[in-house]
Amino acid sequence: MRKVILLIGFLFFFSNFYGQDCRKVLADHISKSPYLRSAILEDPNLTKGWKVLYDIGEQNLENRIEHIQRVTIYLKDNSFDVSQLSKEIKTKGWNIDVIEKLKKDFSYNFSIKLPDNWSSFFPKTNIEFAQALKEFRGNNDLSFDINFRGGEGQLFETPLSNNTVLKRWHEKRIKDMSESIRLLKEARDLVNSNT
Repeated sequence: MRKVILLIGFLFFFSNFYGQDCRKVLADHISKSPYLRSAILEDPNLTKGWKVLYDIGEQNLENRIEHIQRVTIYLKDNSFDVSQLSKEIKTKGWNIDVIEKLKKDFSYNFSIKLPDNWSSFFPKTNIEFAQALKEFRGNNDLSFDINFRGGEGQLFETPLSNNTVLKRWHEKRIKDMSESIRLLKEARDLVNSNT
């Protein structure tokens, strides 16, 4: 009974935030799917993922809990709000397949969480960088050695090579990237010309 009261209260709040029509559709989906109802009661943030999929015109949402979870995680990991992500998807012509592709091999595994100490990086690129890091390292290790952190960013090592690192730039220093790359290329050319 307590869960029913919580759900009714939640749907009332939802209608105030997203509108009456949207609330009716969500209530219909919840009534059709005990799994969706249970998942939303366990994690009310799933309604944000549901709302994004609803906004972009995805169908059969009452049976797509995994997709709703993926979009909800994408929202959280990339600091989007519901309307921003819905607009981004519509503008770029994305659908759920694109979001799934962004999270392939990484965020499908819900036990892998983005490290808290990634906060200085540009949050909208977290998933893409995590995928690049996985390919670079050949594993799901997202950690880094704080001793390899500098003013521009963080270097990530790989067990596959002692001579190669992957650099992730701090959000506030991205504007300096092209000049830094130019200077590194210049230094490389000087070293190569003296060998």
